Amino acid sequence: MQTAIILFKKHIMKLILIIMLIWTVINVLYASQLFAAITFCLLGVPTIATVMGKKYGIPSAILGLLWLLISSRVLLWEFFIK
Repeated sequence: MQTAIILFKKHIMKLILIIMLIWTVINVLYASQLFAAITFCLLGVPTIATVMGKKYGIPSAILGLLWLLISSRVLLWEFFIK
C-alpha cells in the first residue's frame, strides 16, 4: 500500500497536467475558440509552467497568446466586420 501512495505522490503533477490537457481538448471541441483560448491562458499555462518549468511554460504561454489573438480576430471578423 505504501508504494502505491508514494507512486501517486511522485506522479501527481503529471496527472494534473494530463487532466488539464484533456480538459483543454474538450473545451476546443465543445466550446467557442475564444473561451477555450482564455481558459488555456488562465489555467493551462500556469499549470504547465508549474509542472514542467520554464522550458515548457514560456512556449505554452506564447502558444496561448497566439491562439487568443487568432480566436479574437475570428470573433471580430465574424460579428463586426462582415
